[in-house]
Amino acid sequence: MEKFTDPAYAPKFMADKGSKYLIVVSDGEDMCGIDCVPYGNRATIIDDLKSLTKKLLDDSGIHSFAIGFGNSVNLFQLNAIARSGGTPYSEYFEAEDPGALTNAFQEILDSIVSCVYNLSAPKAAADPDKVNFYFDGDAVLRDDSCKDDTGWRFTTNEHTQVEFCKKTCADLKAGKVKTVSAKFGCPTYME
Repeated sequence: MEKFTDPAYAPKFMADKGSKYLIVVSDGEDMCGIDCVPYGNRATIIDDLKSLTKKLLDDSGIHSFAIGFGNSVNLFQLNAIARSGGTPYSEYFEAEDPGALTNAFQEILDSIVSCVYNLSAPKAAADPDKVNFYFDGDAVLRDDSCKDDTGWRFTTNEHTQVEFCKKTCADLKAGKVKTVSAKFGCPTYME
């Protein structure tokens, strides 16, 4: 984790203007601490992890998640990371086997990638029937009932929030979509 305090460590990751997330998978048995005094004071190690996690968040905007992998983890160290990581989770994820690890990653991904978006533009006077959303440049059809679990729909009467339907959302969460964009002023492509 400490390496991420150096912007030169992962330059592409650090230069990205989007949100940054770090997932720490560990048994939480750091015996060294930042000053690397083997088998040192465990309370100091926990304080070091809290400070380091907070520094990543405050200085670089890196949100941290903790996953305890294995059947014997130090919950105090992992929870120190989880509680200081700036995520909705104040406790680490338990993963005693590969299947549980996959589930933990999926839950984290689901919390990061949303399928509901608030619209900051256009102005309130914009025509809600003249907006289109695109995944990587391809139009996503509007489907107010999400009957086929594809497309998108407005979730508010004020047309200030949209939701991508189940299958379309799954594409987002699976990383199949790199860019989501919207264009206003042209008739909406309807299902």
